[in-house]
Amino acid sequence: MASYLTLAGAAEAEIEVKKSRFIAAISPAATKDAAIAFVNGVKAAHREARHNVYAYVLREDNYCKFSDDGEPSGTAGKPILEILRRRELFDICVVVTRYFGGILLGTGGLARAYSDATIAALANAQFVRMQSAVRLTSQCDYTFYGRIPALIAEHGGGIELTRFEEQVFLQYHIPSEQFSRFSAALSELSFGKIAAQTVENTYVPLEK
Repeated sequence: MASYLTLAGAAEAEIEVKKSRFIAAISPAATKDAAIAFVNGVKAAHREARHNVYAYVLREDNYCKFSDDGEPSGTAGKPILEILRRRELFDICVVVTRYFGGILLGTGGLARAYSDATIAALANAQFVRMQSAVRLTSQCDYTFYGRIPALIAEHGGGIELTRFEEQVFLQYHIPSEQFSRFSAALSELSFGKIAAQTVENTYVPLEK
């Protein structure tokens, strides 16, 4: 996956449908453990609610899960998941808490209510596009240091850490699609004296 869209931070919204309150809470979640922890946190905050319905989608293995939490099958968690899928969102968890107002909504009404609450929370959220990148380190002497940051920027990368010691140590990232060109350019610039050591393949926010 060259890039994906995810949340920049948590968000929340509340709607009322026939006296039932639907509170949608959404959060970034990059792992199953993170998603489960968020779900459990919302449940703990709303112990008196009749239902805490959830859905989450993870980038890794394109994994997803949902729960109706006692609502009729297919009326709650699945509609939430379908919204996340349609918007192509990843590493995101949604929990919609329902405080029952005493009026039955029917299966269609429930699906609409859970969907509308999710859409309202997404409307309050900020998003960020993450791009595939390679995290690298290099060491160079001070004569070359002044030229390397410009080379990294020219290839769409960013410096994450600089240490000034006997040599200059740099940790930085380069978009995956630019890695081969950057490595060749770095070798040419330094006459083969500076290498780009791969730390890991990762994702970083796409620069605007």
